[in-house]
Amino acid sequence: MNIILSFAAAACFLWAFPAQEPAPAKQSTEGKYPLEAILVLTPAQCSEESKKGNWVIGKEKFRMGELLCPAAESAVQQVFEKYARVETLPEKGSAPGKVILTPRFVDLEATRTTTAFGKRKMVLLVEWTATDESGKVFWVQTVEGNAQEKTGNLFTGGSHRRKMLESIKKDLADKSAQAIRQSPEFRKLSQKAR
Repeated sequence: MNIILSFAAAACFLWAFPAQEPAPAKQSTEGKYPLEAILVLTPAQCSEESKKGNWVIGKEKFRMGELLCPAAESAVQQVFEKYARVETLPEKGSAPGKVILTPRFVDLEATRTTTAFGKRKMVLLVEWTATDESGKVFWVQTVEGNAQEKTGNLFTGGSHRRKMLESIKKDLADKSAQAIRQSPEFRKLSQKAR
């Protein structure tokens, strides 16, 4: 009987004082820079291809433009309040008060595995150059996008390759946005703009 009373007392106590849920962790949300950016992506950049491999292991073609252009646009969209995408570099003095960003594909490395159970790794290097309206370069940064995915067999290899390419595109966009946000040069410009 005493055991039943103890359980009843404990239940009443727990009912009267419900457990408090922990407060959700506050995420640091930095605002976007109050600058207008011009993103220069030429048609040649967005259709660029790269072949890796040799005659022994076979050549593999990567459409670099399909990785670079969406990732660059996503990064700029995450960081700046306003942006415009153009296909040619604006003339000096034609973009007052705007930051001109030009990403450039540097290199790509992709591993190959001998079995379907191995993991492929991919590294993509992109160099960002930022200039002011006078054409003066004030920031250059190389960003490395990484991805890793299973190789897969004859039937699943294509889907694993697509997953790896999507993963590297997202990683490149996030790391590019982070590099721009952490840049003291951009912070200084944004403080002047306010």
